Amino acid sequence: MSFSFEVRRRIAAPIQDVWDTVVDHRGYKNWTPVVTSRLEQLGSPDENGVGALRALGVGPIGAKELVVEFEPDVFHMGYELVKGVPVTGYRADVYLTADGDATELVWRGRFQSAPPGMAKALNAFLRSIVADTAQRLDRRVTRH
Repeated sequence: MSFSFEVRRRIAAPIQDVWDTVVDHRGYKNWTPVVTSRLEQLGSPDENGVGALRALGVGPIGAKELVVEFEPDVFHMGYELVKGVPVTGYRADVYLTADGDATELVWRGRFQSAPPGMAKALNAFLRSIVADTAQRLDRRVTRH
């Protein structure tokens, strides 16, 4: 059995501004609750691209995510969870589409399994983190 969620949000900002903020892995500490946001491994051909390993955390609690798809020409980034949440096979994709002067954001996540009895709760937890991040992204790019 697999689990998935989707978060959609219309952001009143140009697509390039939204994209630049989403893929600036080091900058997450400036607009999300995380205290740590760093690149532990650079991606290619862009440092935030495929192969980039980002570490995001609050104190001793954190996650590591590996960028597995990076398509700036179509505003799509996919990443996989390497460490931090007790699920297997977690993958998320961020898709941006221009809508006039605004941007449509679609953020999808999915995973294959979790510890017994925890899958639904972890799916809700991951969805809430992504929804909160999308809301904070909106505030960040519409203020600047």
